[in-house]
Amino acid sequence: MKFIKKWFKQNKKVLKFTLLVFVVWQILIAVVIALGVKYFPTSNQYLYTEKQIVNPSWLWSRANFDGIHYLDIARRGYGVYQQAFFPLYPKLIAFLTPVFGGQALVAGWVISLVCFYFSLFFFYKLLALDFSERITKRTLFYLLVFPTTFFFTTVYTEALFFLLIIGSFYLARTK
Repeated sequence: MKFIKKWFKQNKKVLKFTLLVFVVWQILIAVVIALGVKYFPTSNQYLYTEKQIVNPSWLWSRANFDGIHYLDIARRGYGVYQQAFFPLYPKLIAFLTPVFGGQALVAGWVISLVCFYFSLFFFYKLLALDFSERITKRTLFYLLVFPTTFFFTTVYTEALFFLLIIGSFYLARTK
């Protein structure tokens, strides 16, 4: 417990900054999703819309396309044509689904949110090893405004992968 308290105390500034940036970014993403759902309704020509598993559609928009495969694997195991999806993320979803009242979609979304937040934290810490605070913050900003960054908070493996990679790079540099 002392280690955790010490770690939080040592990283308080970076944790607060990355949390603020993350929350503001999530609010902006939520606004864009809400506008998208309102003005561009889901089209039935997309694959797997018959498997849409949840309403409201703003939450469903965080798990369509490949996300439905991860949710299916978490619930039922691997099926036909799902061998391309690595097992760690679906296993985490299956493990945490009971914590979220049986809602696999919510479990997957929360996993992605938590992984991406800590990815931002470790990305900041990694950049701070070589660059000024100004450059580090600017780089974080550029990452967040990149158009496809929203995939980090969908039910895809991207956030988990980014966390594992950035965390590995940071630990390799500091340990």
